[in-house]
Amino acid sequence: MPSLKLDDHGRPIPQIGNAEGTDFEPWKGENGAGRITGDIAHDEPDSGRPVKIGGRAVNLSSMPADVSPGDRVNASFDQKGRLLVRMDLAAPLPDGAATEATLQSVLAAIENAGLTALQKPRYAHLTILSQAVRSTSGLSDEFEVGDYKEATFFLNVTAASGEDGTLDVIIETKDPVSGEWFETARLYQVRLVDQVIETTKWPTRVSSIGSVIRAVYEIEGDGVSFTFSLGAVVK
Repeated sequence: MPSLKLDDHGRPIPQIGNAEGTDFEPWKGENGAGRITGDIAHDEPDSGRPVKIGGRAVNLSSMPADVSPGDRVNASFDQKGRLLVRMDLAAPLPDGAATEATLQSVLAAIENAGLTALQKPRYAHLTILSQAVRSTSGLSDEFEVGDYKEATFFLNVTAASGEDGTLDVIIETKDPVSGEWFETARLYQVRLVDQVIETTKWPTRVSSIGSVIRAVYEIEGDGVSFTFSLGAVVK
């Protein structure tokens, strides 16, 4: 028969017998509060009402072993007392739930359909014609601008040669049905008069640009050339 535990005055203190029946344990904790313990150990089938609040610290390099579904478990904390959440383990998903693969396929389908409005930036910079010397009329490449509604064009003429001539730049948009091109804007004409450029820089804003655009430039005058570029901001 184990001996009762006594206080400093020889009086029995509140106590309970241990699981082996070999000794008594104080019923009060170190702070004098009543000590409450659950009757279900870690990794044992759960039953009754839970009483344990808290957890145990674990070393992140060696995680606890798996338990059976439905067992009561200890909460795991890191060694600084923070609740441990493993982000590198994927929870099992119910049938029909979206997976990373299905989400990626949906995003790919959206991108292929051109529905990238949530991903596209609010504006884009286009180099329609790079800086170069041009002496004959021509046109630029085509540009897809269906995600945007308006544009500001920047014609920058830095030099010209010859006596008298003109430079006209027209913005055209493509008809999706016929494939024909239609004028949607005409920039301010640049004139070369007595070897003097009268207009060198001028922005032009266009509020409706269609889905595909290009620039057509027309140079008039004998032996005339212009050095210029054409940029745009679409948004």
